[in-house]
Amino acid sequence: MYILDIKTGESKKISTNNEGIRDFSWSPDSKWLAFVQTAFNSMSQIIVYNIKDESKFNLTLTEQIVSVLNGVLMVNLFISYLIEVSLP
Repeated sequence: MYILDIKTGESKKISTNNEGIRDFSWSPDSKWLAFVQTAFNSMSQIIVYNIKDESKFNLTLTEQIVSVLNGVLMVNLFISYLIEVSLP
């Protein structure tokens, strides 16, 4: 997955996941990008990417369907793994 700056033409690779990426959504201030990717073990991961410092946070791993729709996190049934992350 890449982000393209349409003003400069510069692109940045933000994920090398070959299993699949879906359901991406920008934060209202365009400083964060959330997306769902399939992990090596077929579980879905919710990833939050910081545009400014290029850091990524894995928020969850779940065996159930996960999606981000219009900035709203949708998790079916349960989250089997959750970490606490302080976002600046």
